[in-house]
Amino acid sequence: MDRLKKNFSTLFWIKAFLNLKTYNIVSSLFYIQRGLAISDLFVLGIVWSVTSLVSEVPSSYLADRWGRRKTIILGVCFSLVHWCVTLLADSFVVFIISYIFYSLSFSMISGTDEALLYDTHRELGDGQSALARLGKLMSAERFFKVATVLFAVFIAKDLLPWQFNVLIIVDIAATIIALGFALGLEEPIHTMDVEKMESGILVDGVRLLRENIFLRKAMIAKTLIFIATFIPWRFHDTFFTSLGIPIMWFGIAWALYQGTLFLSGFYIKHILPFWSLNGRINLTNRIVFMWIALFIVSWYAFPSPYVLLACYIGFELFGSISSPWYGKIFHTQSASFNRATTISLTNFLKAIFDIPLLAIAAILSGVSPIFSYYFACGIVCVVLLFLSLPKWKEVN
Repeated sequence: MDRLKKNFSTLFWIKAFLNLKTYNIVSSLFYIQRGLAISDLFVLGIVWSVTSLVSEVPSSYLADRWGRRKTIILGVCFSLVHWCVTLLADSFVVFIISYIFYSLSFSMISGTDEALLYDTHRELGDGQSALARLGKLMSAERFFKVATVLFAVFIAKDLLPWQFNVLIIVDIAATIIALGFALGLEEPIHTMDVEKMESGILVDGVRLLRENIFLRKAMIAKTLIFIATFIPWRFHDTFFTSLGIPIMWFGIAWALYQGTLFLSGFYIKHILPFWSLNGRINLTNRIVFMWIALFIVSWYAFPSPYVLLACYIGFELFGSISSPWYGKIFHTQSASFNRATTISLTNFLKAIFDIPLLAIAAILSGVSPIFSYYFACGIVCVVLLFLSLPKWKEVN
């Protein structure tokens, strides 16, 4: 039981070190320095999505059948390959190979880590809120971010090739540490109904989505909000530095964003505690729209770079803050034996939407960066108009 209880802290540190990603704050500047165009970055996103489309559900099926622990270890190994290839990449083709491993890593870990957390939580029966556990796990993504963002902009302040390499080497070291933690995970018991198992894990997960309209609506809404925030993020560092914002000031703004997300995830159950989950999600989606609309208005009415940066940070912040609430819905609507499969179907849906939407974003970014913001705003409008969540009664 003691080893099993350590899963909570072990998962936290795995997620924290895997998401160190010091180069993210200057990632598009790095790719451009290596000879890529902004439109190429969206093509790499499509490569990620195609790989995810092929691997996401099989990887979660593997997690349900083979084991959560082994699948997470495999995912960390794929991440290590990705960083090593990225360090040496000198052409678009090599970056494609890097992104294939990056996507495979994400497919192996996404859903699997949350499924392991929930199964551990249930087996121990320690009484702590599952939402609180999930919020803390998601906050791990931001644990180092405040410090690493400032570290990254300090190291890469001159945007020289060796400075980018230092950041990637740091990410390689962090991934090796995450692998050490992953080896220490303990596999919890999966509660399985043999009859349901024989009917097929994947078939049952798809059936759940087909029959559960609320779950399907929530998954599509989360997917579209993520894509909307990803589109401007893909070239945000290039965009704002081109407006004249010093990279150090941009790093400070991003550090505040990461710190706020960390705290919101850690104390997620205290945010609007008397509101229903669907009410909290619908409200944050409206705020997401407010920030992207303010950005577009500011671009024409008072195009101060710092006002635009504030609107962008607000847009990204509220686009991410509702993830634990979505996660709570997804997990309470699926059984233990197919939980990883069901949750990873969200990423499967994301890959389906990614391919056409990122292709459009690649074309629009080639015309003008502001068109990408129009497109992101339109995606959020679709969520508000057609995918607002109805009242939902939690079922454990």
